[in-house]
Amino acid sequence: MKKITKFKVAVTGCKEFYDYALLKHFLDYFYKVYDKKILVTTGKEFGACELAVEYAERNCVELVVFEVDFREHRNKAKLVRDQEIIFFGDVVIEFWDGKTKTNTEKICNDYNKPLIVVNYNEEFVEKNALALKKFFELRTDFNNFK
Repeated sequence: MKKITKFKVAVTGCKEFYDYALLKHFLDYFYKVYDKKILVTTGKEFGACELAVEYAERNCVELVVFEVDFREHRNKAKLVRDQEIIFFGDVVIEFWDGKTKTNTEKICNDYNKPLIVVNYNEEFVEKNALALKKFFELRTDFNNFK
């Protein structure tokens, strides 16, 4: 009997990101490619994280939410939470405004996780969609999850 593995999509991004249609476009791609066998992981924040939770609930997709634990990690709590989200995911999608400084790229490099950065302030969102298509063409190891 073959074990069914869910492909884990980590969603991060700016708190000011509220374009559900754009987030849905990218998550739907994984949803279709992996025959509805995906899991969404994110933080408990406004913006991109909040939309990822909404997507999971609307599509009956399994969801794992990591919260910030200030008691245990104090001033590094958000960094630790971001590391947990990224470590847990098989791929990371970051919805970025084009200017806010984030640690996502460094953390992805540390854990050798593929990162798709969606600059939602780009005039031509199609450029982001083409980047996603090219990403999958170059990443043959994702076929192991199908």
